[in-house]
Amino acid sequence: MIIKKTKVIINKLYSKGKETFLTNNKAFDNSVKENVKRIYIVSILAAVMHLTISIIFAANIYNNNFENINWEIAIFKTHLVLAVLSIIVFMWSEHAKRHLNNKKITHLLQYTYFAMLVSAGIYIFAVDQSITTSMTPFFIASLSVGAFFLIRPLHAFILYLFTYVAYMIVLSMASLPTSAELSHNVNGLAMVFIGFTISFIEWNKFIVNEKQIQEIANQKDKLEKMAYYDPLTEIPNRRLFDISLQKEILKDKISNDTSVVIILDLDYFKDINDTYGHPVGDFVLRQIAKLLSDNIRKVDTIARFGGEEFIILIPNTTIDNGFIIADKLRKLIMEKDFHIDNKNIKLTASFGVAELEDNQNNNFYYKADKALYVAKQSGRNQVQKYEDEI
Repeated sequence: MIIKKTKVIINKLYSKGKETFLTNNKAFDNSVKENVKRIYIVSILAAVMHLTISIIFAANIYNNNFENINWEIAIFKTHLVLAVLSIIVFMWSEHAKRHLNNKKITHLLQYTYFAMLVSAGIYIFAVDQSITTSMTPFFIASLSVGAFFLIRPLHAFILYLFTYVAYMIVLSMASLPTSAELSHNVNGLAMVFIGFTISFIEWNKFIVNEKQIQEIANQKDKLEKMAYYDPLTEIPNRRLFDISLQKEILKDKISNDTSVVIILDLDYFKDINDTYGHPVGDFVLRQIAKLLSDNIRKVDTIARFGGEEFIILIPNTTIDNGFIIADKLRKLIMEKDFHIDNKNIKLTASFGVAELEDNQNNNFYYKADKALYVAKQSGRNQVQKYEDEI
């Protein structure tokens, strides 16, 4: 008993873990797709910004003393290069938007752009140290990555860790006074921490939203299943089948094709319920539904018509071919052994086949049902197709 309970608990934990893993993976894939869309917008705006800054510095390069010219030229070149890179990223993201399911393209774009942002911030910060102790470029880069994009916490931690290490290397090469270096060191750590915190908060908000969307989708699927699927056999019910019929009728009118409806009824099924009980009868119905589903085409539609009756829609088929299909299914049912609780149950089924056609009364099953009646009256375990004389 203890072992059984332990297995149940382990199975529940495994199922929960698997569900969480799949949910997180789906959320990560969605975050990458969302990042591609954001990069598409941010990169073109960044290109305009960098180009504007480079023009401003180009216009003022010779208006200052010699001491600032080298710095201004460096800033001018940096923003000009960043403008070009942003345009390239924009074109890359435009391509990635059309191929969002291509993980190689989207993931590479995402991490390349993140690396470009933080690298640009660190480099401009290094250039600025020749005339100012400002940390604004590094601050902007750190916050931009965390605020504008969705990054998994572990990935964000690694990204910000490498960012801070690179920042420290650049800082050590700047030859600043000890007090200034210490201040930059602490402030840089604070900026990286703030950037990571913002990224963490944005990711959690995104995950909560994704879970809510998933829960709504799951509830919708459950409601749809309740409305359109038979709870016992888990195949479509009559309501969904009627929708498929209406679509097929319109399709046949346009293409001048013919489709076939097959109705089958299990012979003497009441005897199974009376002899073995309804749980055994339910088991047999589920097995019949599976047997029929496994032996029709993907384009065909099967539904539980009610009680022990099933109905099948066979598109693009003549009534003669429908007869052959029905007889094949009849033989499969007749030859199948239904094993349950040491019981071996055999049964047969009667089939009615007719062409699908539109009529004023919307009684699409009339002919097939009439053919089924003839099959049952003629001794059961046989197929009858509708003919004018029936």
